[in-house]
Amino acid sequence: QLLRERGLDGAGAAAAAVEVNAPTIDEEAYVLDNSQLRSKSPGIRPRRLPDIREVAMEEAPVLFGSTVRGVPYSDSWLKVGEHFFPLEIDGVPVLQRASRLNHDGGLQREREGSAGRVDRPSRVRVGWASSSLRMPDVIRPLDTEPAEGSGADYDVVGERVISRAGPSQGAPAQGFAKKGMSVRLFEWDESCAWRRCWDDRIGWGWMMLDHPEYGPLLRPHGAKFSARPLEPMYVAASEGCAAELRRFIAQGRDVSAVDFDGRTPM
Repeated sequence: QLLRERGLDGAGAAAAAVEVNAPTIDEEAYVLDNSQLRSKSPGIRPRRLPDIREVAMEEAPVLFGSTVRGVPYSDSWLKVGEHFFPLEIDGVPVLQRASRLNHDGGLQREREGSAGRVDRPSRVRVGWASSSLRMPDVIRPLDTEPAEGSGADYDVVGERVISRAGPSQGAPAQGFAKKGMSVRLFEWDESCAWRRCWDDRIGWGWMMLDHPEYGPLLRPHGAKFSARPLEPMYVAASEGCAAELRRFIAQGRDVSAVDFDGRTPM
């Protein structure tokens, strides 16, 4: 019916329908990314046709941070099941290949199922991933901005570092910061491999400090660079994080642990 409304009847409509439904290459995973568009909407509604005006109003918006799997269609669209998602809105990218975003880890673990999947987080912006992903049940997402001057300023020293909804490579990607940018870091997760972060563009998230394959991702602003992972106990002491120090001591961490420069927390 939509094709007929556009003046495509008979053979023309059939040809267009075949073109819309014809798969081109294998499915790929994409993440809905709001870090550049900065839309006030919680997500993007699918389209019934590869046309930005053809909004499928009967479908709920797919939240930013969700992962969708589909087949690239032309240079501007992703076909997910029977619907379409734009790769860009007003010239701004809103779908990022998961393989590109996951510079701090492998592809998100995917659930087995039919073609054209959508893996949705359960909350807007900083929602947790689907329960099928194995993620530590750490600290609940925060809703308020950090106090002025709080946190520690860190520089991105890797090519990019991903902000995720939780301290896990399986958590939804919310956006990323490129090399040379600065972010504010707060408490560590239980593994001390991640820290909660605040970015003015994307809000609260979690960032990995060092990648096991790619090396350092974040380092303290203005500090001597170290290719080795930083000692959490020493860093907490140097940043004056008394609560984190008490937590580390309660966990049995060594209070005499030596940092890369031969310094100790004491």
